[in-house]
Amino acid sequence: MTPLDAERMFPAMTAISETIAATIRAELARRKLTQEGLAAALGLSQPNVSRRLAGATPWNVEELAAVADLFGMEVRDLLPAAKAVTT
Repeated sequence: MTPLDAERMFPAMTAISETIAATIRAELARRKLTQEGLAAALGLSQPNVSRRLAGATPWNVEELAAVADLFGMEVRDLLPAAKAVTT
């Protein structure tokens, strides 16, 4: 399955990945950290981090935990807020 196929099949997942990426980009900017610094902290290459920050590649749970730890926050702080479901 290509990334385009996944986007067509799971549009909500694409939106979540993009929201997480935007949150991490904002924290990087706020803390004046670079993609290279984040890549080094995660043990990833800068191009891999760049794809994740662009929302093109989703973050895995271990990466999110490492990012949250680096930022001194909880993983849930990186995730979009859940929408209330009414019945």
